[in-house]
Amino acid sequence: MDAFTANDAAGRAMLAARVALIFAAWIALVARDDRVGRALFAVACGAFVASLAFRAAFAPFAACAIAAYVRALPKAKVGERVAALVALLTAGAIALAVMTRRPPREPPDDLEGLTTYWLERQNLF
Repeated sequence: MDAFTANDAAGRAMLAARVALIFAAWIALVARDDRVGRALFAVACGAFVASLAFRAAFAPFAACAIAAYVRALPKAKVGERVAALVALLTAGAIALAVMTRRPPREPPDDLEGLTTYWLERQNLF
């Protein structure tokens, strides 16, 4: 239930995955703009915000974006299908790569160790 953080490469990658998923949901809305499509997009937007507040909400957000894409497939043009599919595949690859990583080690107590710890995590601040 941790909140989103972009202090390391994994957090920034998951943000890119979220952006790709919301883009796929938007393409699906453009392809099939009806009442159900608008509702799915609204839920996807809410789940996007929830996934920033709670990491566990990423899965429902991804499911909603994928459902919107699959629902819009029959009416989507070829370019829309390809763009949304690329966004979905990008998001899936990023999420898979991040989720299979080992959790970071606990930060040390000393100042020199903390500096090294954050530099290894690519956080210069």
